[in-house]
Parts: sequence; structure tokens; C-alpha cells
Amino acid sequence: MIPSDDDPNVTEPLPDDDSRPVATVDASVLLSAHGGAAAELIDILGRDARFVGGCVRDMVLGQFGEGDIDIATPLHPRNVTRRLTRANWKAIPVGIEHGTVLAVAPEGGGTFEVTTLREDVETDGRHATVRFTDSWKEDAARRDFTYNAISVDREGYLYDYFGGLEDLEGGYTRFVGNASDRIAEDRLRILRAYRFHARFGLRAWDGATARALAAQAHELQHLSGERIRQEMGKLLVGPNVIAVLKMMASHGVLQHVIPAAPHRFRTDDFGLLDRLMILEDLHDQPGLWRRLAALLHRDQDRMKALAERYRISNRDRDALMALSAQVPAKPLNWALYQDGSGAALDRLLLDAAEMNAPASAGHVHRILCYEPAVLPISGQDALDLGVGPGPLVGQLIRRVEAWWIERDFQPTREDCLWQLSHAIKAEFDLGDR
Repeated sequence: MIPSDDDPNVTEPLPDDDSRPVATVDASVLLSAHGGAAAELIDILGRDARFVGGCVRDMVLGQFGEGDIDIATPLHPRNVTRRLTRANWKAIPVGIEHGTVLAVAPEGGGTFEVTTLREDVETDGRHATVRFTDSWKEDAARRDFTYNAISVDREGYLYDYFGGLEDLEGGYTRFVGNASDRIAEDRLRILRAYRFHARFGLRAWDGATARALAAQAHELQHLSGERIRQEMGKLLVGPNVIAVLKMMASHGVLQHVIPAAPHRFRTDDFGLLDRLMILEDLHDQPGLWRRLAALLHRDQDRMKALAERYRISNRDRDALMALSAQVPAKPLNWALYQDGSGAALDRLLLDAAEMNAPASAGHVHRILCYEPAVLPISGQDALDLGVGPGPLVGQLIRRVEAWWIERDFQPTREDCLWQLSHAIKAEFDLGDR
């Protein structure tokens, strides 16, 4: 150990001797991220800092855009914080016990996750106790998949301790080390394995990996609904959805993250979802809530159970439950006005998929071109026309609103005022009899 030049109470490790680059790449796409703030951060942290994880994997594949940038460093978290503060960056200790600091560049220049090299001391499948280390290989060894354990430094030297480059090229999704051990450290890796395999896996898993996934699938019930929702959400709007769901079902995994089907359906029946995705390819981008509804065959009880298990917000729960087959369909103009274009399109595509029929191109066009309409009159107009305050004001406005919606929002303010005046006259004429 050598003394730190930042905090005299924290010592920093010497670089480990087993770090030898296996290739040289052009790291400019990472360095230029967020307007060059990534390069500035690497300079702040020092020459030993490296890009790690998904950003490196995607860079190697030529798929990196402006996604998340993760950086690892041998520096102690306190020294990371001190360096950031001295450079007028903001340091947020989001997971300081695990060595993670969120680095926020000045003037909205970007946000980065910086993590001190670490190794697991103890894990229970959900949480880990870690200790900081000087070894890049030890840090890489605690990552999930070989292609997520690659790192690259500022000069473009690429480090790959577990054959991640070869696996990317060959289309293998392979755990670092022993699959059972990696899964036991964090059971969410079961779902991550299927999600990454859907994106990068061109070859079937070996039998040992498939057995490890199946053997620990029941442990998913101990994970929080939020974590499961996040992974399943990414999986359902990603590539090769049907194929990966079938694989999850065959391994006995799907039943632990999707509510069981009643006797008239099978949990592994993906026909409705398959037809929905065909319609999405024609008319829209992937939609999470409609895909979840299709996966659950729009069964209200299963949808309610999933909303509770995934702990989704009340707003999202309502959006999901509105797609149940038990909820009566609305005329398109009412659906647009009351629920918005997104919900209307969800319902239209689901209904068409359920009937195994094309979606009306005219209706899709109306939905995509819809701009939220605002009723051009209010309760004050009723008061100005002589109606006294009270429930009658709201009743009259709702009558005019229904008349306006039925005419596809076309009546003008003058038209609505004319209709309101006639509604008032009819109300008082009836009251005089």
C-alpha cells in the first residue's frame, strides 16, 4: 500500500500485476460521451481509472450511443469524492458501502457511476458485503457475464480476464466462473441471463448453465417486485421476446415471475402476445403494458396479481387494468378524450390481436394524429347564462361535453354555448311543468 495524496487517512493500492491488455481499441466514442465529460472524469480520477461494463461491451459491438457510462477505479470512495469536489463536480454517495459514487458534471454535463474496485465477502442472493481491492481481475470476477467483465482505459487498452471478447464474437452468454455461484450471489441474474441472451446469445446454453438457472428459479420469489419488474420490463420490449419466454417456461423460471394461468390458458401460451407483436411491427413501437396484458391473456385477476407483485404505481396499475378483457371497449373518440392516444392505441391493437384481425389503418392514423382536445366551455358559462351554483351546473356541462365528443370534438365554442343554452332552457321548461 502507498499513502494517498488525497486523504491521509485512506491508503490506495498499487496497481495489480495481472492486468495486461489483450487488445487496443478506439475508445473515443466513450471519451466523447456527454460532450467530453467522460474524458474529463477519467482525467480527474487518474490514469488507473477505466470504463467498465455495458458501455464497453456495446462499444466493442459498435452499438454504443449515449447510454450509461460506468467507470471503475482503485481509488477509495472518499478519495473519489474529494477529487470530484476539487474539480467542481458533484459527488453523490448513492452506494458508498459498496464503493459507488454518482459523479455529476458541472452545468448539466452528464452523470456517471464511479465504483471502487471490490470483491464480494458475503452474499445472500439479494445483498452483498464487499471489501475494496487492488485487483482488477478480482473486481471482474464478481461481475455476471464474461462480456460484461471487459474494461478499457483512456488510451484504448482493453482488458479481458474471462474471454468476454470471444464470447461476444461467438454469440455465447456465459457466466463468469461457475454459473451456480454467480446466480447464488444475486438471483436477479437469472432474469438478466435471459435478457442478455435474447440480445447477444446466438448459441444455446450449455446444460450446466441451464440446470443452474432452473435449480435456483424458485429463489426469485424472495426478490423485491421492483427489481423483477425492472428486468421483465426490459426483457419484454427487447429482441427475441417469444423465444426467450419459451426458454424461461421450459426451464421453469417463468412461473415464478408471471402469475399462474387459469385452466383455460397455459402460462406458456404466447399466441396473443405473438399476434400483438406482429401488429406493433406494422403500426407502433413495443408497448410494455399492452405486452404484459397480452402475456396474461388480458385476464383481470392475473393482471391484478402482477400489479401487486411488481408493486407498480397506482397510475401504471390503472393503465394496465384498463386493458383487461373485462373492461368494456369505448368508441374511439371517447377513448381518445378520456384515456389519451397511448391507451387508445394499446386497446385497439390488443382487440385486433385477440380477434386475429388487422388493426384499422384509419383508426391508427386518427390515434397517432390526435391532439388532446379541451372542452371550449366551462361551468362559468352556465353561471353567466343564469344557472345558480350547485350540482346542476356540472350536469349541464357534462351533457354538452357528451354532445361535443359524439361529434368528434368539432363543435366550436359558439356551437357549445348554443347547445348549453338549449340544455338550460330544456331544464327550466321541464322544471316549470
